[in-house]
Amino acid sequence: KSTAGIVMHMSGGESSGSWTQSGQAAGVAWSGGGSYTLALGEDGSGFLEARGTSSIATPMGRFSDSVEPAFSVAPVAEACQ
Repeated sequence: KSTAGIVMHMSGGESSGSWTQSGQAAGVAWSGGGSYTLALGEDGSGFLEARGTSSIATPMGRFSDSVEPAFSVAPVAEACQ
């Protein structure tokens, strides 16, 4: 979940899958989705590249555009029990 209020949901396998987004940010509803690929190194860090469409629903109408979000990823330490 972003600090702006948009949530990106990921589902799929270890190296690829699909994503959807939802939430409210800047006073408008966001939606969209597409596919992603994930490349990880031996240490568990890597890079996630996504492609798809993002849409916003405003009082002036619905607007969409293609997007290509990209993220660096790193392993998270397991919680102590």
